Amino acid sequence: MKHSIYVILAVLLAGCAGDSGNRMVEWEHLSSTTGALPEAGVGDQVATLIMDIDRDGTNDFVIAGWGKPSMVWFRRSDDGWTRYLIEQDVEYIEAGGDFTDIDGDGDPDIVQGGDWRTLKEVWWWENPYPDFHPDSGWNRYYVKNSDRGGKAHHDQIFGDFDGDGQQELVFWNTNVCKLFIAEIPENPKKAAEWDLHLIHQFDLPEKGKYEGLAKGDIDLDGKMDIVGGGHWFRHEAGTIMPPMTLIPLITVRVLGWGI
Repeated sequence: MKHSIYVILAVLLAGCAGDSGNRMVEWEHLSSTTGALPEAGVGDQVATLIMDIDRDGTNDFVIAGWGKPSMVWFRRSDDGWTRYLIEQDVEYIEAGGDFTDIDGDGDPDIVQGGDWRTLKEVWWWENPYPDFHPDSGWNRYYVKNSDRGGKAHHDQIFGDFDGDGQQELVFWNTNVCKLFIAEIPENPKKAAEWDLHLIHQFDLPEKGKYEGLAKGDIDLDGKMDIVGGGHWFRHEAGTIMPPMTLIPLITVRVLGWGI
């Protein structure tokens, strides 16, 4: 991870130097330890999201963790940042999370999954735009609330993975190595649980787990493919998305570039 950061910084600095010959980028370090930001207060911090929650054209950010409260967001103003509550009662949110307009009202809503201590839950939170209050949490609903699958739900991602023009949610059920996909229900606030479909279940490895999610049109067929756990998943029909390993794909493309 550190190497990736150094590369990004080097490219950024080189680009700026090319513009003016000797101009350098200066970073301003903002931290709650110096009082520049409020304390998150969510216990051990495990997840973060960046989005324009209040639709003012400036990105806000979300921090989630293993505490009570467990999720807050930080709103930008002319005077700095203000901390707002999202979730007070759910204690163990796992690493990951994503956002999209789940209820179709024009603002971004949030999805997070529970870790190994919450057993079976994946939740979504309704953005209360424009009625924001620093100490008022958001309404929470279930994506998954059943014994189907096991503990821990690590990483979630939204995308149109079957080419139907609608957003689907994909997430790992980590401890049982299952990857699920679900369409957003017609009325998500009244759904007891979303209609979940198993994409694939891997054998439990001796070490580590299948984690991580990204998306991109790998095979250039016009549809988003799923990338996760060292594999990519290409849509064939319905919810059939067989896993294919990434290493052969990367090797071919690198050789194709002459590297």
